[in-house]
Amino acid sequence: MKERKTYILVGFILLLYVVIILQNDNTHAVSLLNLLTFGAIVLISAIGVFEDQYPYSMKKFFWIFNLVFLGYIPTMQYLNNRYPWIGEKLSDDLVLKVNILVIICLLLFRFFYKYFSGKTITRQPTEKVADDVSKSRYYWIGGTLFFVFCALIIARSGGIVFVRSDLISATSDNAGNTTENLLVDKVARSWMLIYAIITIQLYKYKRVSLFWLVTILAATVLTNFPLALPRYLAATIYIGLALTYRRWFNNPNLFPIIIIASLFYIFPIMTEARHDYFSVEYVASNFSEISAKAYSSGDFDAYTMLCKTVEYTDLRGIVYGEQLSGVLLFFVPRSFWPDKPVGSGYFIGQKNGFYFLNVSCPYLAEGYLNFGIPGALLLVLLFALIFARLDKFYWTNVNRGIQLNFWILIYPTLLGMFFFMMRGDLLSSYAYTFGMVVTAYLVYLLVKKKAKKKKFRVGQDENFMPVTNQELFRLSSN
Repeated sequence: MKERKTYILVGFILLLYVVIILQNDNTHAVSLLNLLTFGAIVLISAIGVFEDQYPYSMKKFFWIFNLVFLGYIPTMQYLNNRYPWIGEKLSDDLVLKVNILVIICLLLFRFFYKYFSGKTITRQPTEKVADDVSKSRYYWIGGTLFFVFCALIIARSGGIVFVRSDLISATSDNAGNTTENLLVDKVARSWMLIYAIITIQLYKYKRVSLFWLVTILAATVLTNFPLALPRYLAATIYIGLALTYRRWFNNPNLFPIIIIASLFYIFPIMTEARHDYFSVEYVASNFSEISAKAYSSGDFDAYTMLCKTVEYTDLRGIVYGEQLSGVLLFFVPRSFWPDKPVGSGYFIGQKNGFYFLNVSCPYLAEGYLNFGIPGALLLVLLFALIFARLDKFYWTNVNRGIQLNFWILIYPTLLGMFFFMMRGDLLSSYAYTFGMVVTAYLVYLLVKKKAKKKKFRVGQDENFMPVTNQELFRLSSN
């Protein structure tokens, strides 16, 4: 039955791909071979999305990224000959070369992921006896800091902000204050997110009241309203909160379908929220135009940047890891390292004379720019290793009732951050992810510090911690 559903969904994805081609008037001016290679990318990615046994995973998000950003959207751009940032057409030879590179990398990812998934992982001790974190004064100290950061964000924004254009206007005076921006946008929001996640988990364990949970979530939403945030951050926060509250879905295809639909329809709306003219009435009356415009805009520039990176590297040569050195040493100030590399998206945009340089640089482009084809394959190998280990660790331990481990708590938020990292560029996405993980770990250490050693044993204490598989799935279905 599961295989039958997979075939149906994959068939539906391919049918939509064919419909997109047939509805376009320019099919006579494009290469049939390129359309077939785009179709192969769509097919391989769709199989990866819907064959996964889990309702969500790093692997599933990897395939969703490739399906949308390197499959569907590039096909639309190719058919209409409209690409972000560039005025000229991408040559058919370049498109064919890039598509073949993508196909090879996707097939290798399947192989590497399966290989690394077969390795044993560390099984965490069962939580039959657990520390009562909610009784620790450090948990409540963390809560105090939570509201301090709420106040800091509100003060800096000039009040509660619901639209990104208002936030940009309110913070324009602080644009040059890098330290303050880092504190508010990275440390403060990361602190609030992980504290809210821990609070949700404690509520599911009946360790905190509904009133406290609602208070924390309301404060989180009001200070981190989705339309007022960068899209990667909004996705990270709300995916993290949602999947912490409900870790399991009976239909494993429900969540990926929601994510794919959101990328096509919600993603463009969030772009419009940056502008002063944004309103609900504007979106309702111009929705079709907004969507059509978005598909050839900078929001979906990953494929264009991959092609321009391959084109530049073939012409000028690889940079032998120089760009990756900037990624790994992102924390070194430019005052100490004047020649510190800029982000790869900025680098390629500058070399191509783009008028706007805050552009993406997807994972394959990063690898190709640094070491050519071996570099792209190396990054695929690295992602396969990380994703396979995290997926197996998370689901193996969650199915055993382990939910208060740090990596299990932060795993749902990493889904959004790694998606951001796949789109690139790596310099900014890796730095943001690293900062979020470090901040989250500090919160975790604080709230777990010196937790009272009151033991909760199943059947002996009416306040026991429900961590059996049966309890886990009962809580997830509530």
